[in-house]
Amino acid sequence: QQLDRKVYNRLRICIWKQWKTIRNRYRNLIKLGLSKYYARMWSKTSIGYSRAARSPILCRTLTNAYFRKEGYVGFYERYYLKTKSQIKLF
Repeated sequence: QQLDRKVYNRLRICIWKQWKTIRNRYRNLIKLGLSKYYARMWSKTSIGYSRAARSPILCRTLTNAYFRKEGYVGFYERYYLKTKSQIKLF
């Protein structure tokens, strides 16, 4: 689970870097359901990528469910489902 948290955080960093400009960040945050006020405030932030990825705003908008919808399956889920399917109940 700890490894999954690190991977999700790294995915948020990569997406935040891809958005690059204030305009793109603003538009994408609004698309993800953030209000215009908070989108404007966070798109102009000057904090680093890592700190921005751990912020409550990005954690609420770029959720684990968002990444699952995009096709990412976490390590814990894959391992847990694999071992759970191997256990047979009598």
